[in-house]
Amino acid sequence: MKVFLRNILFSYIVLVFLEIHFTGIEITFDIQKTLLLMALGLGIINSFAKALIKLVSLPSSGIFYLVLNFFVNLVAFFMLDKILVSFSILDSNITGLKLLELMINYFNVSVFWSYVIVSGVFSLSLFFLNFLCTSGKKK
Repeated sequence: MKVFLRNILFSYIVLVFLEIHFTGIEITFDIQKTLLLMALGLGIINSFAKALIKLVSLPSSGIFYLVLNFFVNLVAFFMLDKILVSFSILDSNITGLKLLELMINYFNVSVFWSYVIVSGVFSLSLFFLNFLCTSGKKK
């Protein structure tokens, strides 16, 4: 139960971060309620995804789990976009991206790549926050 509530809380925190910092996410009305519904849905999906991955004997930690979790979240974001009326992922613009010494001023991101960016940032952030919670415990 504690892990389930932690997944929902971390999902909510990451969704608030994404909604503030990524222009491809649009919430039309009642932002807090929509984010809470999304966090609840994504928390449930992520909790059961790890159990399902363990059930079919796939690795439930490491890079392979992170890739599987990315694809599960990609499908989940697509489904939530279609189910929730107040939530949508749109094409967006990325400005001021600096890669090493190369400065990219402006470029457009299509809807597909917006899904990939949102799912990737969500998966990595959730993985990192769960790692911080479980890093000091011995198994």
